[in-house]
Amino acid sequence: MKRILTISTLLILTIAFFNSCASSTKAIDVKVEKISKIFQVENSKNELYLKANDWMISTFKDAESVIQFSDKESGVITGKYLMGKSLVPVGNSHTFSPSYENVFAIIKIQVKDKAAKITITPNTYKNGTITIAGKVDEGYTKETATKEINSLIELFGEYLKNENDDF
Repeated sequence: MKRILTISTLLILTIAFFNSCASSTKAIDVKVEKISKIFQVENSKNELYLKANDWMISTFKDAESVIQFSDKESGVITGKYLMGKSLVPVGNSHTFSPSYENVFAIIKIQVKDKAAKITITPNTYKNGTITIAGKVDEGYTKETATKEINSLIELFGEYLKNENDDF
């Protein structure tokens, strides 16, 4: 009987310890400003359109990232891109679990002779922080989103300047 009492006490203390080590913050709205950049390159509108379309196809690796609109005559390609997953803690302060939600951005590319413009506009999303047993998960922060956008823009610029069809 004493042993059963000791085991149940140990179990209760373990559960209480893990609950006390876990905390979360309420998810807040995150708004990241759109970022645009113009690249000057020595290509025709048609060549730039084909390169931009190819870049989107190779960059949109996730099934949820899709080209939504393309018009070769006007030189416009628009797509929805899955940037990452935000963290939205679900539950109350004693029982909660992390839930992850998709963060999307609209990527619009406009081309004309010798120039291409890329604009990336992320959707507003909710994000929070969760700490379990001392390990912090900050989800998809505004800083992470901004870095991702700038990285995509620079990759697009490198792709345009690449002389080869292979990148």
